[in-house]
Amino acid sequence: MKKWKFGFTLGEILIALGVIGVVASLTLPQIINGKKASEAHAQFTTAYSAISKAINEMEVNNVPVEPANYTAARSFYPEFKKYFKLVIDKQYSTAGKPYKYLNNNALDEASMRYMDDGHFVITNGMDIFIENPETNPNGLLVFVDINGNDKLPNTLGYDLFGFELVKGGEFIPIGGVGTKKSDWATNPKSSCNIEASTPSGRGTGYTCSLYATSNPDYFKTLFNGH
Repeated sequence: MKKWKFGFTLGEILIALGVIGVVASLTLPQIINGKKASEAHAQFTTAYSAISKAINEMEVNNVPVEPANYTAARSFYPEFKKYFKLVIDKQYSTAGKPYKYLNNNALDEASMRYMDDGHFVITNGMDIFIENPETNPNGLLVFVDINGNDKLPNTLGYDLFGFELVKGGEFIPIGGVGTKKSDWATNPKSSCNIEASTPSGRGTGYTCSLYATSNPDYFKTLFNGH
């Protein structure tokens, strides 16, 4: 009796491998982007929680959290940094890899001055920057590089996010209700839109922290193409 042998021809195997390759090429970028989005979301949540916790601890310890108590330039930074475990205290330096707006243009000198009143690196590698002008008309600004300055993309809205300590000691994302800078508060979408420019004519990204806190799909959308 004749025995039949069953198997795949070389051509069939090559076709199958080709199909697998096509499927992989379509799904792999989604998997990678999904992983990046999840990591960024977790880092953002950690950063926001850590800074909020520091503000709360200051209040518990009867350390003033009202911006009006820090009208002397750079007076907030020495108090604020006490509530973190520091790896490096960079004082007032913003030196490091350059930062960019959401539209990929480099931050100009005026924007870098929003980050020059205190700078330190905490144990999880995040860089924290302070803006505490002498009259602090916009409250006190805190910027966080959620994956550290040494890791790209170093871009507002991706891994650099801004928050503000406003009157009443409330700590909110830039652009939220109570934000003092008029163009961020009255039209926050214009400052988190890659296609738009802020009223000042500079790039965007300052108010993206507002949407990162309020939209659970913010990072997923961001990494799939803003």
